[in-house]
Amino acid sequence: MREFFNALKVAALFIGTVIGAGFATGRELCLYFAACSTLTLALSAALMGAFCLLFLYLGKSEVKSSPIIKKAIGTITAVSAFFVYSAMLAAAEELAAGYYNLPLAGLFLGILSATLSDSLEILKKVNTVLIPLLIASVMFVAMSSPFSPLAASFRPVPALGYCTMNMLFAAALMRESGKNMRIKHMVISSVTVTAIIFALMLVMLKAIVVYKDFAMPFLLLAGASGYGYLGVAVIFIAVFTTVIGCNKLIAEELGRVIKNRYVNLLVILASGILMSLFGFMRIVNITYPIISSCGIAICLYSAAKLFLTRLTFLSQAFKRKLPEL
Repeated sequence: MREFFNALKVAALFIGTVIGAGFATGRELCLYFAACSTLTLALSAALMGAFCLLFLYLGKSEVKSSPIIKKAIGTITAVSAFFVYSAMLAAAEELAAGYYNLPLAGLFLGILSATLSDSLEILKKVNTVLIPLLIASVMFVAMSSPFSPLAASFRPVPALGYCTMNMLFAAALMRESGKNMRIKHMVISSVTVTAIIFALMLVMLKAIVVYKDFAMPFLLLAGASGYGYLGVAVIFIAVFTTVIGCNKLIAEELGRVIKNRYVNLLVILASGILMSLFGFMRIVNITYPIISSCGIAICLYSAAKLFLTRLTFLSQAFKRKLPEL
C-alpha cells in the first residue's frame, strides 16, 4: 500500500511539474487545442503518460548515455529550467501586483521555493497536497459554466508539441523517482497522469474556448462565474509547483560548480529575479519554443536509446541460445 501511495505521489509530482502558469491561465490550451478535437486532447494526455512511464523506467534500468551526452542533457535541462523559473517568478509578480497590488511576490515565491526544493521527497509531499486542490478548483470553476463544443479536427502535431513542452523537467525528476519503483507502480503513475491530465484539459478547454482570444481565458471564466479568487489560486498553485521543481534541477546542476548550498540558492534567486524583470510574456515568447524543441529532441533520444539498448540485449540473448554449429 505504501508503494501504491508513492506511485500517486509521483503522478502528482509529474502533473505539478508539467502544469505551469500557461496551463493554469488557459492560454496554452487555447493556443494548442482551440481548433482540435477531443481525440487530440486524449492523444496528448496519453503521450504524457507514456513519457512518464518511459522516464520512470529509464531511472530504474541500466540504460546509460556517454558522459558527454549526459552532461549536455543536464546543462540543457538546467538552463531551460532557469528560463521557466524566471518566467514563473515574473508571472507571480505580475499577477499579485495586478490583482492585489502586492509587491515582491516573485521574490517571496523564489525564497519559499528555495526552502522546499531540498529533496525529491519534499517535492512529492508538496505536490501531493497542492495538485488535488488545483484539480478540485479547476473542475469546480469549469463546471460552474456552460460547456462549448470542441472542433472536430484530429491534429497529432499539437498533441506531441504540447506534451513535450515541459517534459524536459519532468523527465529529470521522473528518472530520479523511478530508481526504486517497481514496474507495476510505474504503470499506476502513468495511467493516473493520463487520466487526470486528460480530464483537466477536456473540462477546462470546453469551458474556456469561448475566451480563446484573450490572454488569460481561465481567469476571465472564473471572474465571470464569480470565482475570480479560485482562478488566481489555480494559477499560483501551478506556478509554485513548477518553480520548486525547476529550482531543484537548477540547484543540482549548479552544485557541480558552487558547492555551498546557500550560495547556490542565492545565485539562483538573484539571477532569476533579474531575468524576471523582462516580463512573463517576453520570456515565454523567446525561450519556450526553444525549450519545446529541446524537450522533443531529448524525449526522442531517450526513447531511441532505450529501444536500441533493449534490441542489443535481446540480440545477445538470442545468440547465446543458438546451438553451436
